[in-house]
Amino acid sequence: MNASSTRLAAVIAVLTLALAGCVGGPATDSDTVRARFSADPQSFDPAKLVGSDDYYASRMLFDTLLRYDDDGDIVGGLAEDWDFDASGGTVELADGATCTDGTAIDAAVVAESLNRFASPDTQSGSKILVFGNGDVTASAKDSNTVEISLSEPFSELDAGLTMVASGIVCPAGLEDLDGLFSGSVPDAFSGPFTLASATSGV
Repeated sequence: MNASSTRLAAVIAVLTLALAGCVGGPATDSDTVRARFSADPQSFDPAKLVGSDDYYASRMLFDTLLRYDDDGDIVGGLAEDWDFDASGGTVELADGATCTDGTAIDAAVVAESLNRFASPDTQSGSKILVFGNGDVTASAKDSNTVEISLSEPFSELDAGLTMVASGIVCPAGLEDLDGLFSGSVPDAFSGPFTLASATSGV
């Protein structure tokens, strides 16, 4: 093996992602995706994404309120309906979404995740792309409705909420931010997969 091949082998990470939520019982081979990355993800916290491998992993692990479809149109992810103007707006959540541990993804869960993402304390480099320059407040109007208020006008909120950095982190992840960062909180995930294992350098 030459020197460049040795370097390549040293930076390959293998992640095993198990299908979550919609399949009962332990993951089987048919429920599992094994993905090889060119470098270890530096963070499994969607608010703290750095490199492309972080984005790829988080897209599978965390669902967003909105997303783009194959035609480039914005469609619902966790959201069923939304109404925005430049100062914010409301999001109606789809029924039935749960975290890995079965916790319902309701308006309170979404608001807490978005507020933590937008907080200056989080220091997310993606906050400005999702919410613009101003302060952000997300609140639960009822169990299914999230209200987002922006202190400065921002006309791209719908597009911003498709970004993986705005992925909804479940309560277990927000209670253990170090574990969220390292991917060691199995109940942090809101997306279709959960991280079953991560092996570096294989």
